[in-house]
Amino acid sequence: MPDTSLTRAEIEGLRGAPAHELAFVSAELAWTQQARTKQILPLQLRKRGIAFLLTGRGWGKTQTAASWARRTAGLMPGSIGHVVAPTFSDLRGTIFEGVTGLLNVIPKEMIDDYNKSHFELRLVNGTLIRGFSSEVPDRLRGPQCHWLWGDEMAAWSYLDDMLANIDFSTRLVYTHKDGRRIQPQRVY
Repeated sequence: MPDTSLTRAEIEGLRGAPAHELAFVSAELAWTQQARTKQILPLQLRKRGIAFLLTGRGWGKTQTAASWARRTAGLMPGSIGHVVAPTFSDLRGTIFEGVTGLLNVIPKEMIDDYNKSHFELRLVNGTLIRGFSSEVPDRLRGPQCHWLWGDEMAAWSYLDDMLANIDFSTRLVYTHKDGRRIQPQRVY
């Protein structure tokens, strides 16, 4: 298990931090303490910024990906993330509102607004997370993002069309305020 303890300087740096940042740190610490090492995905993924979660039932793929989305959204303020599910029902029932979905993995203090009709989650730090169904691949024409979570690819309708549109939409390079650049990231 990774060492999740904070240094004294890090703890001092949190004094007076906004509630959404404290909630983010708390959620990250809780996740790193309960998750298996292989479930903790880094912000910058290796191999061209792509990670595949190829595991069996009950391994925790949804919670792993939702926790990665939380980490990415929290550490990349103002970023745009896309989530893709097999159906609109899966978007609502699994990705956004499910037991291990975004609304249960991201602390309420981090959430500014959730538009359930448009599947858009806006965070206090300016990050926007948009949901898409594989049933309508053309909806990914135009919108761009810094990072993407594609859930249950094997069940996607129009897989080739979705992947082609994802290639075009996942093209924004994120620049941190310190000048570091993060290429587009994807978790499937």
